[in-house]
Amino acid sequence: MRPGAGQVWAGDGDVLEVESFDGDYAVVFSRQFRQQQVVNGGHFGRRFHLVYGPEATTQWHQIWVEPATEVADEQAWIGEIDAALLRAGKGFVVQQDPGHEGGFMRGAQGFELKVFGEQVVYDEVLRALASFSPPAVTVADAHHEG
Repeated sequence: MRPGAGQVWAGDGDVLEVESFDGDYAVVFSRQFRQQQVVNGGHFGRRFHLVYGPEATTQWHQIWVEPATEVADEQAWIGEIDAALLRAGKGFVVQQDPGHEGGFMRGAQGFELKVFGEQVVYDEVLRALASFSPPAVTVADAHHEG
């Protein structure tokens, strides 16, 4: 399978958001390195798996969270959660401007997390969110296929 604009792929400890694909190379935003990169399209089938897009079969989840108590630096707090999700290859926290160091987006429902995988992965992430200091409280969630 080849990458396509708007898809999200995961693997090698990274999550890649595909911005464009010219048939040979994909321009992606790497969540791990927080920068745009060019990746050979042939690597996608071997090193990454499709987690979001029209052809994806994987379930994905949105979780909106808030800190259980007030924190001095919310960006640092949610940044720790983002780093843990990336290390585990389970998802990421939505940023304000993915192409730059714009920080993490906080909407009316809180910070939005995207988690990729079956219900068991979602449940693991919920348990892990309770282990942060302060714990992350789920405000809302949504579940999707493909």
